[in-house]
Amino acid sequence: MEKVDSMRTMKSTILTASLAAVLLLAGCGGGAETGDAPTTSPGNAPTGEALTITPLASIEGATPYISDGISIDVPAGFDVTRNEVSEKVVQLFVQDPAQKRAVAAVTITTEKGATDEDVDVYSLATQGQLGVNGVSGTERTPAKWDGWGYGTAIRGTLTLPDVPAPNDRDLIFVAVRDDAGTLVAGVSTEALPGELEGSVGFEILRTLRLAP
Repeated sequence: MEKVDSMRTMKSTILTASLAAVLLLAGCGGGAETGDAPTTSPGNAPTGEALTITPLASIEGATPYISDGISIDVPAGFDVTRNEVSEKVVQLFVQDPAQKRAVAAVTITTEKGATDEDVDVYSLATQGQLGVNGVSGTERTPAKWDGWGYGTAIRGTLTLPDVPAPNDRDLIFVAVRDDAGTLVAGVSTEALPGELEGSVGFEILRTLRLAP
């Protein structure tokens, strides 16, 4: 019974983290819609060619920001906002004061016993919520990222209705867990079409690592 209760608690925490991530990614604020929770099964694992994330040791002139078991580089002149979504879910927003939207965001879920399946459910739930909120062409694949135990990636097209054309953005969301199974992290960024991999947001994403 204790194991069942633990699994239910973990799933609830993961779905909270998923919705928190979507509130930022879809740009919907408190008006985001929610879809059905995914069914937990081995079929939740993504398929297709794995996306390899190459870790970035540091960004020149940046300062490491450490919080809730992770570290991420914050470029000079950028700010970080920390938001406690729940007791076990925290969100970090890296912002350029010259821009309205966050440059990158990290959602951290601290939960002992985190598994590959938990990461799969988290990313599957996030993909579903993104679709409900108008993010098109989402593709979920495995992700390989040295320093992390297991990962998945979601890519898609985000349309910002209140932004002058071009208002489409390439979007990426990567969910990972640590080898010890103590936390699940979701990190995301967006950029103009074709500019994602060369963007400062993607550089920030690549610096995500466990806190020393």
